[in-house]
Amino acid sequence: MKTGQLFLLVVLSLTGFVTSFGAYIVAANLPSYSQETGAGLIIIGILIALYDVAEILVKPLGGLLSKKWGEWFVLRMGLIIFSLASGLYMILAPPQGLILVRLLQGAGAALFSVMSMTLLIRHFMERKGMALGVYGTCKSAGYVLAPTIGGLFVYYHGFGSIFPLCLGVGLMVIILTYLIRPRANISAFPPASKDDSEDHAFKDLLHSLKNRQTLPIFLIMFFNMIFMAAFFGFMPVLLSRKGLDPLDAGIVLAINATVYLAVQPFAGRLSDTVGRKKLIALGLTLSTLSVSVIPFLQYPFYIGAACLMALGIGCVSPLGEAFVGDVSEESALALNLGVAGSYKELGEMFGPISMGFIGQMIGLKWAFLMVGIAGIGSLFSLTFLREKTKSPVDSIRISC
Repeated sequence: MKTGQLFLLVVLSLTGFVTSFGAYIVAANLPSYSQETGAGLIIIGILIALYDVAEILVKPLGGLLSKKWGEWFVLRMGLIIFSLASGLYMILAPPQGLILVRLLQGAGAALFSVMSMTLLIRHFMERKGMALGVYGTCKSAGYVLAPTIGGLFVYYHGFGSIFPLCLGVGLMVIILTYLIRPRANISAFPPASKDDSEDHAFKDLLHSLKNRQTLPIFLIMFFNMIFMAAFFGFMPVLLSRKGLDPLDAGIVLAINATVYLAVQPFAGRLSDTVGRKKLIALGLTLSTLSVSVIPFLQYPFYIGAACLMALGIGCVSPLGEAFVGDVSEESALALNLGVAGSYKELGEMFGPISMGFIGQMIGLKWAFLMVGIAGIGSLFSLTFLREKTKSPVDSIRISC
């Protein structure tokens, strides 16, 4: 890989880090915010959900806006909104102010995350699985590092100190996007639609939602995020109930996170040669079986099952967007990725809510089992997944 391509891959992958880092550095430190301001559980719950709510609503909008203004412009606009929203907290400190900040942060993240994946697919057309695998690893690294780095800042400087940190990270990536000047090609700048009316945009959105080529992968991405949210959200609780102390539980969770991070670039690169569907099927099968049996296993078998589930989730995570890139028309790529992002955010919200409700009603182990049963829906969706065979033209397309 040439130096310019490597730099492009790194910068676009860093936007994934900004997305997850900005989301989780606040969520992980909301207990400190509650102590400083007296905010109750309702406010905390709203603050956690708002980031995802904004992403659900704005991601498809980003795809539509990119048709008029271009993908690089929308990416930078999202980074600017995220950065300004982070700096805004220093002016609006009360709980109501943080609500506005989180909405704006989520909206900005929705724009630049969709555009970064769109640009990765356009510039690494023949290696999109590899590129999105690297992107997924960087994004996951944000979830891993945010609690540690944020915790240090909050401990020494208070809750408000994490927002200048988010501002700095956002500004750094904005500057980097102006340092890369990829050679323009037709793929990178799809032609604007002749009909820019709102009615035409609405029709494009409806078509994306109903498209039989993309709907199965949208549903698979939805189910995979349910697996992920249930697993990473409630595994700590399960390990505690199985008698592990915080240190031992932390080691197990660190192993799971390592497996999840490590498998994504490998799965993405492998899918570029053997096909996406085979690896997606493997990942969904591992996740469905593992989440169903984890709470019923004894030591050390549940640790092995947890690692297999991390492996399964990690196999599917980077391949959803890559599959969307395979089957999407040039002009619909950004919009389809935006809709895919909304499905993922819905899964990320639905997973913890359903796990918490079922766990409270009939017990945590049955909540895990119910997620496994729901996961059968992902395997059913898999039967409708149709990979696009490469044409001779596709085989000679190269990235900038």
